Amino acid sequence: MVYSDRILIKVYDEKSYLDNVMVPLSLKVKEVIYFYRAEPDKKRKEAIIAIFSKNKIKATFIKVVKDEEIDPYLLKYTNAIIDVSSRKYLILYIFERIIKSDNMIVYYDNEENVIKDYRHHKRLDICIYRLNIKEIVNLSGADFRYNMHESPDINDKEFVNRFKDIIYAFKDRYSTLTNFISFMISLMTYEKDDKITLKSKNKERLRSSEVFRYFKDEHILDMKGDVLFIKDKRFKKLFYNAGAWLETYLYIMIIESRLFDECAMSVIIEFKDSDIHYPITCEIDLIALKDNHLLFVSCKSNKVDAYAVNEIRLHNYVFGNELSKAMVCTFEDLNVKNPTIYEKAKELEVAVIDYPNIVSKDLGGLILDVIKEGYRYEKVRINK
Repeated sequence: MVYSDRILIKVYDEKSYLDNVMVPLSLKVKEVIYFYRAEPDKKRKEAIIAIFSKNKIKATFIKVVKDEEIDPYLLKYTNAIIDVSSRKYLILYIFERIIKSDNMIVYYDNEENVIKDYRHHKRLDICIYRLNIKEIVNLSGADFRYNMHESPDINDKEFVNRFKDIIYAFKDRYSTLTNFISFMISLMTYEKDDKITLKSKNKERLRSSEVFRYFKDEHILDMKGDVLFIKDKRFKKLFYNAGAWLETYLYIMIIESRLFDECAMSVIIEFKDSDIHYPITCEIDLIALKDNHLLFVSCKSNKVDAYAVNEIRLHNYVFGNELSKAMVCTFEDLNVKNPTIYEKAKELEVAVIDYPNIVSKDLGGLILDVIKEGYRYEKVRINK
């Protein structure tokens, strides 16, 4: 069925980002008329207008003081589609006015990610609009950017396989790897040269390091005389950030699983407008997307504390939608090494993927379970 000549009436919901846009975008209507009481957030309103404009949909926002001010529009647009997705009180008023009319009444079922016809209690046979990560974050009222130039080249299979081999080689003693990377950072010059001149004490420390010997055998690093060489330039950026190894590993596993619509690492989300002189900036290690639902991921190589759990939960609450999730990934076995934090994450509904599940061959599927099946803490620890 074609809806491109139809007008859709709904109530603007300040918090339910998906409810505001999913029906209009999926039905591809001509125009959306939003009713509201409190003035919409400027950035959120701009984001709606922008995504509608891209899809050739007009957005009209109308403020009402009294409920009855809506009546003339219902009488004028007798063929309008009524979207009752919003949780706001005003939608009940509209619903009461049109329930005995012939208006089409629809709503977005976010649990099933479908549009349903209220009168016939069935889903509409239409394609659900797929938002991308940037669009969802923008709809929350924030700006979005990411440092994907720091991400691995997924098409370089040799590099990807070598990288995963390193992770698997040190999975039982991951702190040994991160400690070595931290040591490498201390050796690097500001210019980030490929050749590093070493002091005698550093030469001895390298020779005694099992991690260096591994990298040397793999022709990633080498040492001749007083000079340390980075032979495989593809690993160069990773030697400047110990935390990037886990983040990169998760990114690779999610992309390779082919189970997700999109994935971004090193994400920066910023609140900024003309009234804020010092913008608020949030850095998120990784965000994955499946069927319009986000997963916010915090990567902690060896130590997870209460701050990390609270922070990723807050990011999910502010930037996510009704069914988005928050997750912490670590190479620690939190249930053993830090049961207090493990239980805190459980209570706050922050999923935990830790040792040994983090090196599961089905890691992508395990992460997808966190998004798709709703939060089931016991399912995350399948190898407990």
